[in-house]
Amino acid sequence: MSSTFEARSAQLREVHLAHVHHEGDRLFRLLLPLQWAVAVVLALATTPFTFAGASRAIHPHVWIALVGGAALTAAPLALIWAQPGRRLTRHVVVVAQMLFSGLLIHVTGGRIETHFHVFGSLAFIAFYRDPALLVTATLAVTADHVGRGWLWPAAVYGVPNPAWWRFLEHAAWMVFEDIVLAMGIHRSLADIRRIAEREAALTQVNDLVEQQVNERTAELAASREQFRSLVETTQAIPWEVDLRSGVTTYIGPKVEAMLGYPPAHFGAAHVFTTLVHRDDLPQMQRISAEVAQTDAELELECELRFVAADGHLVHTRSLLSALGSRERRVLRGVSIDISRQKQLEADARAAHRIQSLGRVAASVAHEVNTPLQYIGDNVRFLADAARRLIQAVDRIGVASGPTADTDMHRKVVEILRRAKIDRIRSGIEGAHDAATLGLEQVRQIVRALQSLTGGQQHGAGSIVGDECVRTAVVLAHAEFPEIAYEIELEPLGAIAGDGVAIGQAVLGLLRNAAEATREHLPAGAHGRIEVRGRRDEDRIAIEVRDFAGGIPVEIRERLFEALLHHPRRGPRRRRGPASHPRHRRGATSRPAGRAPRVRRHHVHRAAPLHPRARGVSNSSYEGNQMPTASPRRASTTQTDPDLAAAEIAAQLGDATAGGVVFFCAASFDLPRLAAALRRHIAGPMTGCTSAGQIGPSGFQPDGIVAVGFPASCCTLRIYPLTRLHQCELEAAAIAQAVERDLGQSPARNSFGLLLIDGLSLAEERVASALFQELGQLPLVGGSAGDDLAFAHTHVFIDDAFVEGAAVLAVVSTDLPVRPLKFEHFESTGKRMVVTGADPARRLVTTLNGYPAAEFYAGMLGVDVEQLDAPTTSAAPIMLRVGDDYCVRSIARVNPDRSLTLLCAVDQGTVLNLGRGGDILSQLERELPASDDAVVIGCDCILRRLELERRGLADAVGRYLGRHNVVGFSTYGEQYNGTHLNQTFVGVAIGDVRG
Repeated sequence: MSSTFEARSAQLREVHLAHVHHEGDRLFRLLLPLQWAVAVVLALATTPFTFAGASRAIHPHVWIALVGGAALTAAPLALIWAQPGRRLTRHVVVVAQMLFSGLLIHVTGGRIETHFHVFGSLAFIAFYRDPALLVTATLAVTADHVGRGWLWPAAVYGVPNPAWWRFLEHAAWMVFEDIVLAMGIHRSLADIRRIAEREAALTQVNDLVEQQVNERTAELAASREQFRSLVETTQAIPWEVDLRSGVTTYIGPKVEAMLGYPPAHFGAAHVFTTLVHRDDLPQMQRISAEVAQTDAELELECELRFVAADGHLVHTRSLLSALGSRERRVLRGVSIDISRQKQLEADARAAHRIQSLGRVAASVAHEVNTPLQYIGDNVRFLADAARRLIQAVDRIGVASGPTADTDMHRKVVEILRRAKIDRIRSGIEGAHDAATLGLEQVRQIVRALQSLTGGQQHGAGSIVGDECVRTAVVLAHAEFPEIAYEIELEPLGAIAGDGVAIGQAVLGLLRNAAEATREHLPAGAHGRIEVRGRRDEDRIAIEVRDFAGGIPVEIRERLFEALLHHPRRGPRRRRGPASHPRHRRGATSRPAGRAPRVRRHHVHRAAPLHPRARGVSNSSYEGNQMPTASPRRASTTQTDPDLAAAEIAAQLGDATAGGVVFFCAASFDLPRLAAALRRHIAGPMTGCTSAGQIGPSGFQPDGIVAVGFPASCCTLRIYPLTRLHQCELEAAAIAQAVERDLGQSPARNSFGLLLIDGLSLAEERVASALFQELGQLPLVGGSAGDDLAFAHTHVFIDDAFVEGAAVLAVVSTDLPVRPLKFEHFESTGKRMVVTGADPARRLVTTLNGYPAAEFYAGMLGVDVEQLDAPTTSAAPIMLRVGDDYCVRSIARVNPDRSLTLLCAVDQGTVLNLGRGGDILSQLERELPASDDAVVIGCDCILRRLELERRGLADAVGRYLGRHNVVGFSTYGEQYNGTHLNQTFVGVAIGDVRG
């Protein structure tokens, strides 16, 4: 039994005994006064008056009974009143009670019958359930018998000369009764102890039940609070509608933020039909009818537009679930505001239309040149012919002068009058000049279109700055003829870059300025815009200045948000109106000037840069000739750092001059390994720790694998990122360095290999930042591991293993390269919406408004407790990106029923449930078939663990080894700007044919 139970049992036993002791005190509080009265009555009844001659007096026994009884009663009663239940009180009461026996024996002259009072007193004393009191009572009576038997033996024994051992006889009988009473007291105490234990057990059970009730109550309250918090804070709005009555039985409070109506507004029947856009009403009615006509459970998805309280349209996406019978059919759903997504899609479509129009404009500009030439030639011909006809008419008029035949003269004059030859003569020149001017304007517009669409560039990858600005002005003037443009340009020279993008940026500034100017022009008035350009050493500044109402300060920072979305890669960081070309050539854009009536915009361009930094070729294999040199693999299972480094260097041989990338077990003494590698390998070198290596023998848990690049065909450049919290700034600096370095390289093909601390939680930001800055450079990578210890992962930078960092290894080669990415999962078609998430911690709290783990387990048809690693890795969640799916693996199920992922997802993201396929057959389809290709591979550790569970690790490892794969098992993978899980990414170098 626990100490708590024993303490509780002892406490209850003491409570019971205290109650018994108080009951005993109350008994003797009545018994002692009663005995006193009986003693006085007995004294009066049994003792005669004493006589002294003629006078009589009260017998001394009466006084003894009266005074002695008072003394024996007063002291115990005082203690019973002052200290009830105390041990001292009990002993005083016992002594008084036994002395009362002696008093009664004394006043009755030692009658044998009165001695039985002693045994009765012992019985009363036993009510206290205290064996020690029997000892006190026996001693008190024995002392009384000894004392009075010596002083007044007749008053004790009834005879004047009793035997001296008579008190022992009486004491023996008392001891006998003490034994009997002690046995009874012991049993009574045992009963009290058992009762106390039962009460303690019952109390413990009650406490446990009460604790469980309190815990369940607290959990229920917490769950309700969690649900309330989720409902009130998530942007997804749960709701429930009774289809029979059309009444909304529940709707989340966030609906007020979405539609402007409080939840109480939705209490009326069929309220949604009054808010839905009239064009979407048939769809809503069709869904309601479909759901109402069946008893089956249905899962639906729809997109509807609702009219908010302020009149604007809100686009929503809803996931619907129909439950219940036809008599009690309920439609539940979760709705998300996708208005911004729709706006982004509209912007993307608009950008695509503009791009298409640009291509059409380029085609039109090219095709219209020939008709313009025909028209110009014909206009000149007609004008020349008209002039000659007029001259001929004039000669005819002269010939038919006054000397000519009169009839002929009259006829000629009449013909010329009717033909209005004078008006024709005066109009021909004006028509010719107007037609020529119009043709020239059309030619200027065509040339501008050709320039903006890439038709006139100053060499490959550059544009003449002066022509770019003037072309943009021509197009802007054609669109806004009421605006006069004052141009002041210094010789700007050539700008390296995308001429189309630069011209569009300048034209966009001119249009913005022209629109603002036109808004503030009175009717019939003309506006003015100043355009200036200057070159300052390695920078070019183009300034557009209008004289409209100025830009309010509060929106100045948001001026260029419309241009912040890249057409291929989604949202980018806030840059400015020239963000697209600037990202590729270092341009900046900013609003300038604080005057309320003047607005300026500057576009700065960097000096010309070599175009190779962005225009990296991803050439596939062509022809039958391959360079003789190619990357070389090496591997060792040595665990001693010096021996391992020496063996790697020996296997690579001269293939280390161009650079080395290695992957090693985390169990090495890393400082010793770093020093040993540098002693044996002199060229550029980087690498990382892993969760297992992939080499010629397949998967290997120990040692090192490496790939060496011969200097004759490959160059390795290393760019460290040591401040992951500022990766955007470092990525921009790295992009400039890569541009510079690749611009000096004669290689045709390049790719980037990213190695990053696998426990940094920064893979998403770093991969996205690098890919946005590096543009067309293929980027693959993996997150470093530590043999599944999940304690410390390292990358090799500047001859040392470091944590919290990343490294970008850029390989330039004359060999063909092909990026690789494949996973063995496909979508099941089951979708879920992230309604609560913390992307910084890769945490998903709710899916479709329910605790994430519960909803995910429900989709799998299992309990939450069954969500172990094999289960979740076999059915990961997937994010659709275009036509591709990216795996988002589940790291663990948290006690609060949230899910921690290995990749971040944002709130509002639509995810898909995945199912696995055959890894080996997929490798056979995807890996290059040629023995001349070397594949640098980053394979997720979860894939290897799955292979081990299925008994396929050896077979797949041998297959990878035969196909020249060198790589490692990762804690995460990166492909271009995306962080992935359970995926194989890499790059094939050499004969990359599949």
